[in-house]
Amino acid sequence: MIDIHVANGRAYVWEVDDIATLRTTYRIGGILTGTLPQAAQQNIFLGVPLVLSPEEVALLVVEGAAQLVRDPTAHKEATPEQIAQLRRFEEKLQREANELAAVEEENKKQKGKGKAAESPEAREKREKRAAAKLEKERLKAAAAGELFDQEEDNKAKEPKERDAPYLISTPTSSNGLAWFSKAESTSKPSSSSPSVEEVETCLISVGIPFSAARVASFRALHAQGFFMGTGIKFGADWLVYPGDPLRYHSHFTASVIDSPDAPLLPMEIVAHGRLGTATKKVHLMCVYDEKTGNVEFTSLEWAGFG
Repeated sequence: MIDIHVANGRAYVWEVDDIATLRTTYRIGGILTGTLPQAAQQNIFLGVPLVLSPEEVALLVVEGAAQLVRDPTAHKEATPEQIAQLRRFEEKLQREANELAAVEEENKKQKGKGKAAESPEAREKREKRAAAKLEKERLKAAAAGELFDQEEDNKAKEPKERDAPYLISTPTSSNGLAWFSKAESTSKPSSSSPSVEEVETCLISVGIPFSAARVASFRALHAQGFFMGTGIKFGADWLVYPGDPLRYHSHFTASVIDSPDAPLLPMEIVAHGRLGTATKKVHLMCVYDEKTGNVEFTSLEWAGFG
């Protein structure tokens, strides 16, 4: 069962294997938010943790695929001995990384020695080719009136010093910490097929907001085989993909309507229709009926626009 760690009302997944399982088995992508300390503006290749939306959490809880762990109460106060033990473990990892880097550096030197052991004839041919190439470049630069001082040119061609590699360790799961215990901080429905009320109670108990309309709409789309991603950039609640977002473009933008009787301004209908068509998508209105628990979908498309 996948552990979803909850802190400050946000749901996180820290295990890489769990993240892969969510994507491949349950069609849950989430949002990777982890960055390196020295690359605060990194926004292309992000890492753990994976942040899940309340709807994604509710879906996983309903399917019995995950349990919620309250992180603040699961982490106890560490003793000095436990902290010292962790420091020794981290130092051991650092030593092993340094030894591995030294071995790799030695292998590079050995490869360099192999190149240096070439025959005098081969070395002479290589030097002649390099000299001929240099002379050709010099004549070309002189013809173009761009002949630079030879000494400055040689300095420019000197190899730059490279920074030595160093290890960056990003801690993920707390399962290996002696002061971490999730036994008394885990929350999940008691039944294997929980009702909406049970799921709502489970999520609210750990501080995750719950909306019956959004959860029902998300589950209805998910049941039809779709992937869902955040749709705020397109003026919607979700982007709806026919498959993994790494392989497909989204086909729909979806917005949730809390009730069939909820007022909807004509301007909103026009805005959703034009926005969806302008972005080459169809806009879905997900209308939730609290009495029946069902969701009806209405698609909007601005005909003849664009």
